[in-house]
Amino acid sequence: MPYGWTAFIRPPAYPLFIAMVHEFGIPLRIAIELLQIGAYCVLIAALRSAAVPRWLCLSIFTAVVLHPTGFQLNNLVEADTLYAALLTYAVGVLILTLHTRRIAPAIFSGIALGILWNTREESLLIPVLFVSYLLVAFVYEKTETVSWRDAGKILLKPALSIFLAGAVLILAVYSANYFVFHEFAKSQSSSPSFNAAYRALLRIKPTRPQRFVGVTRDAREAAFQVSPTFAQLRPYFEGDLGRDWEMETLSTHGIPHEIGNAWFLWALRDIVSHAGFYNDPEATRRFYRQVAAEIDLACHQGRLPTRWVFFDFLDPEFLRYLRFVPQSVDRISSLFVWRHKISRDREDAILRTPERLLYDEMAGRRAVLTRIGTLRLVGWAFDFDDPVQLVAYDSGGGEIVSATTHFSPRFDIVESFKERGRVPENIEFGLSMEVRRGKIPAGELLFVTQSGRKFSGWVSAIVFGEAPRENSAPTGAPLMCQIFARKFTPSIVNHSIRHENNIATYYWYFVFAFSLLATVAVLALIIFFRRLRIRDSLNAVIILLVIAVASRFGLFVLLDATCFNGQDVRYLFPVMPLYSALLILLIYRAARLALSSRATSVARSTTKIS
Repeated sequence: MPYGWTAFIRPPAYPLFIAMVHEFGIPLRIAIELLQIGAYCVLIAALRSAAVPRWLCLSIFTAVVLHPTGFQLNNLVEADTLYAALLTYAVGVLILTLHTRRIAPAIFSGIALGILWNTREESLLIPVLFVSYLLVAFVYEKTETVSWRDAGKILLKPALSIFLAGAVLILAVYSANYFVFHEFAKSQSSSPSFNAAYRALLRIKPTRPQRFVGVTRDAREAAFQVSPTFAQLRPYFEGDLGRDWEMETLSTHGIPHEIGNAWFLWALRDIVSHAGFYNDPEATRRFYRQVAAEIDLACHQGRLPTRWVFFDFLDPEFLRYLRFVPQSVDRISSLFVWRHKISRDREDAILRTPERLLYDEMAGRRAVLTRIGTLRLVGWAFDFDDPVQLVAYDSGGGEIVSATTHFSPRFDIVESFKERGRVPENIEFGLSMEVRRGKIPAGELLFVTQSGRKFSGWVSAIVFGEAPRENSAPTGAPLMCQIFARKFTPSIVNHSIRHENNIATYYWYFVFAFSLLATVAVLALIIFFRRLRIRDSLNAVIILLVIAVASRFGLFVLLDATCFNGQDVRYLFPVMPLYSALLILLIYRAARLALSSRATSVARSTTKIS
């Protein structure tokens, strides 16, 4: 496609995965589920290498493969579904590397971490997982008979294999992007030029810091004054485009006249594109560099109030908002015990026909399966002395997807309104439309009369009695209209939805109960801490799982408290199956420790009696 503000907007791993399965002709939904199941098999193989009993491995596999979050998310084109599979795979091969010390699983570990790096933007979690593995492996190799130096030698080759495999993959992606987009990065969000401009804007200290808003309106105004390059964006920030992005913040956080952190990175690129600076990659890079240079110079010269910017992804005032962390802990932790409700919806509400056709082609979707049914509306519509000649369904943006020009007589309606004027004889119509979400589709009903007048209104509003208005204007003349019958016909009988909902209903009880039992298990492990052996393979597995789950949980708690609304189940989906596995292992480890302690006590009592 031609270069534009969306061309370099995402990391490339998930788009490349879609292209790969498209080339093989595998439907995307099946491909992502096979990849996730394969990752769970790798995790089970790793647990077997740690001497976890087969019956327990089977229980864990059942718990992770039937996690209900994937039932709904795997219907959508979301990079989080790929991230979930890759993270599980990475944890599994890291555990295999720990126990086998072989180079092959170490190389696969590096490949998995490299792909994870290029799947989503939270790259900070990848080094955390790798360094945690190094520490766990180093302690695991150190025993009473092995020195620290020897433990380091044993660990050296696998560690280097992981690092080099991941680094080569990451450098290859960065080099390809540099060749195409003139930026040595995985996406524009992490590119040097864009980050420089964004950090420069974040450096400007606002007169009134606002939670969830890093670059406030008054900070933008100050930037306009000192940066002629950035000032070229003023008409767009203050025009309809800027107001549209402000409405996103208002609907999400209830903050008027501001663009929140969750939207500003997108709004900035969108506005820069409308200003004409996305003609080619080099022009875009120069623009962002120039904005950064002008604002940074003004900050250095003291012409702007400044503040420290610790990390690009954090609000510079994040310390001020740490008091919201307990609230965010409650909000994010509630996602693990979410009462899942699996819907029949087959796609995003915003898709139009050309986009849907592209989704069907690239994701290998059968067109009949993207519909959940057909809605048929029967009603009458007329304007006095001006009969309606066309009724059409506009799915959005002027795109007519179904229409009718056939009208039948309704003498009872003619008789009812004859005192108000001449009613056309043929006024009853029937219109069918495909439904992909809910029972009443989004979009508008359009009515065109013989004289060319156009009346329209939202389908949901007209169905429930609201009259279509001329030219869609709230003050436009109303059309005489009533929908007196509607019938929804399911396209297919899908029993999987019923089974998925049954699993989702009871899975909540499993997670809640096992979370309580795991809390008791952790207390028991703390009490009997001295009896835990460092070289116990199961301890190392539990530590790696805790780090994988806790690091992602902690990151989104911090982001939710300081930057944007992080209470979205897809953000936590990559670690939700791992959390279920962790609960089972913690309970098993505590039970085994308690039984071994009891056996030791019995043995000592027997010895004393003897």
